[in-house]
Order: sequence, then C-alpha cells, then structure tokens
Amino acid sequence: NKRFLLGEIYNRLGQKDLAEKEFTLLFEKDSSNIEYLIALTNLYITEKKYFKARAKLKEFFEKNPDQKENPRFIPYGILKFGL
Repeated sequence: NKRFLLGEIYNRLGQKDLAEKEFTLLFEKDSSNIEYLIALTNLYITEKKYFKARAKLKEFFEKNPDQKENPRFIPYGILKFGL
C-alpha cells in the first residue's frame, strides 16, 4: 500500500504529524488491518501519547475480538490491560 509506505517514510524522517495522518487515514478505512493498527499504536507510544494508543487498541479489539490473544500484541502489555 502506497499510503502505508508514505506513513513509514514520514515516520522515519521524523515527520510524526504527517505519519500520524497517514496511519490514521488507513486505519479509518480498514480498522481490521493489524498492520495499520500496529504502525499507529507504535507511533503514539514513541510520541508518549499512551491514551491515544490505548484508545486505538480498544477500538480494534471491539471490532476484532478474536485478535485479543494474538501474540503480536504482547509488547503492548499494560496498554491492553482490561480491554
């Protein structure tokens, strides 16, 4: 996906606001895509926007409850506590 690649480029260049915009747009279009969620969540964590990261995880799990035990979410430990 070109937009995902663009978001990654922005992120690596330190243009976090543009990266957030791209990842948010992608996640809004396809909230079941784990790659979009992880990119956006990781961006929020690096920016110390923990409440936003948790909100996106919650939104994802509400729409995809079967993903709660996915091992890819182990690194998010405390953020997903109680979701």
